[in-house]
Amino acid sequence: MLLDPSARALPSDDYPWATGESEWMERLNDVRANWGKREYFVRLLAERAPDAANDPTFREWFVTHMRRSLIPGAAAAYFRTAMDADISDVLPAVRVPTLILFSPARRGPAEFFAGRIPMFASWPPCSSRTSSIRPRSRQSSVTADGPTSCGAITR
Repeated sequence: MLLDPSARALPSDDYPWATGESEWMERLNDVRANWGKREYFVRLLAERAPDAANDPTFREWFVTHMRRSLIPGAAAAYFRTAMDADISDVLPAVRVPTLILFSPARRGPAEFFAGRIPMFASWPPCSSRTSSIRPRSRQSSVTADGPTSCGAITR
């Protein structure tokens, strides 16, 4: 199962949804300058999960968790490595049924994955009633059990 998957960190002709190099450089500089600082992690949480940022208990857990996850030098190295990531060439090698869940804003990357994985089904978030379920194998079937189900792929 994939949730809002991303195949590349930098854009290409066939993958325009990735973050641009200048934005990556800004992010790397921000990590180098601020990793470990409470204000940085609070800002990061507000950007990535605004609802959770308003919960003081979760916010404290998040700051503590992030501080424990990586030391500043390792965080910078991780983000530099992530910037070079590209798994697009290995997607055709996936040989298991794959369910792709995606938010409306991430439809393009989800379709990129679906076009390269031999056996897949995709479905937008449960809150949406629109779907794009497309099994690519005659040996697979897709099931969805109503508005609270995100769907499943079975063999």
